Amino acid sequence: MDPAIEVAVKATKLDGKKLRARAESSQMKARIAASTAEFFAHQIDQRPAFILTDEIGDKAVFSGLVQLAPLAATIDAMLADTAAYAAHRAHYGPPPKQ
Repeated sequence: MDPAIEVAVKATKLDGKKLRARAESSQMKARIAASTAEFFAHQIDQRPAFILTDEIGDKAVFSGLVQLAPLAATIDAMLADTAAYAAHRAHYGPPPKQ
């Protein structure tokens, strides 16, 4: 934790004591536990591994991928889809409730 706090303080000029308190808070511990459980639910056993999700519910899982191009293309596609959904919603309104 100490090196991470040092780097963050140098990079952002945040208060180190406040940052540490937030990092060690029960809220943050719960968020980390939930994120870790979600990650392991995908049964990923290779590193590096990435789970990308967007605002519209799309999800992409990369496991063992070491090339930037597929990852970047997926991020670009997800951002484009999210923007298209937002534009459609702005023009036509939200989808009907089921």
